[in-house]
Amino acid sequence: MTIAMIFNNIKMVEKIMNFPGFDINLIFNNHCYLQLFLQVKNDELRDIFFSHPEIDVNIKIKGETLVDCAIGEFDDLEYGLYILRDERFDYTQLDIVNDLAIDLNKDKSEITRQDLLDMLINKDKMK
Repeated sequence: MTIAMIFNNIKMVEKIMNFPGFDINLIFNNHCYLQLFLQVKNDELRDIFFSHPEIDVNIKIKGETLVDCAIGEFDDLEYGLYILRDERFDYTQLDIVNDLAIDLNKDKSEITRQDLLDMLINKDKMK
């Protein structure tokens, strides 16, 4: 799978993903396939992964979510926002929700997904 992803071989990735017993959420060497796609930066590959019925968008590797990895480790706001927009992703688990609640003088439970998206987009514009 890793080689197919690195070489952007979409047909091979799809064949592997449809193979019985394939675990899209497999964690190996403290990484998972979803982290690898962050490095490959292929929108078609991203869409294929996120359309997989068994994907766990809330997977954590070494305590970090996919959004943490995208924005922090790989400095890729676009993919971080893509994951954050996915309704399956539990944005309340992000540490930045606490920071945003303080900044907006709100309770953490009052922070919406849109509040978080707006904050990240505005923060990027200020760079």
